Amino acid sequence: MRPVLIEQTREEAVLASEVYRNAVLMQVRLAESTLVGNWLEGPPSGKADIRISHRTLGSNIRDQRLFLPVAFEYEITASRTADNESDAFDSQSDAVGEHKRAPFLKISCTLVLEYSLRPEFSPTENQIRAFHEGNAVFNCWPFFREYVQSSAARMSVPPLPVPFLRLQAKEEPGAPEPQGRKRSTRTRKP
Repeated sequence: MRPVLIEQTREEAVLASEVYRNAVLMQVRLAESTLVGNWLEGPPSGKADIRISHRTLGSNIRDQRLFLPVAFEYEITASRTADNESDAFDSQSDAVGEHKRAPFLKISCTLVLEYSLRPEFSPTENQIRAFHEGNAVFNCWPFFREYVQSSAARMSVPPLPVPFLRLQAKEEPGAPEPQGRKRSTRTRKP
């Protein structure tokens, strides 16, 4: 499974680093949670698709504490084949035995990260946004992964794959290609 990527421009990384240097993560709280399992129709057949998404929500500063909520969603959709003709018809299909895509499992949660800020530091909105969309998501990703795993166990579902998260530089149009070390290849003479 490929890692989930968060891309930031060089400018966003510089803005985020200002908050990073002046903040300490105090705690991560679970603020909201939803678990939905579609067990009534039986297990899925065929290939399952996994969709993982996240979005940052509004930030708040109070008493030199920065609160940054992040909402996550993990959803599995899979094909289901109707067992008999009466079950095979639905509002979206008139074909008997047709595969229909249906949500099988959905795990959603909102985590709130609380950072303590240095007394002399007052971050700008742009600094907070850049930090929130990069570092904060990265900081709470392990908590999200654990939440998906423990929720699946409580729902008697085998362990679910949640990929690693990686921050990387966003390619900016017109930026020069990074100069790396040149590699030489050697061939052996017979």
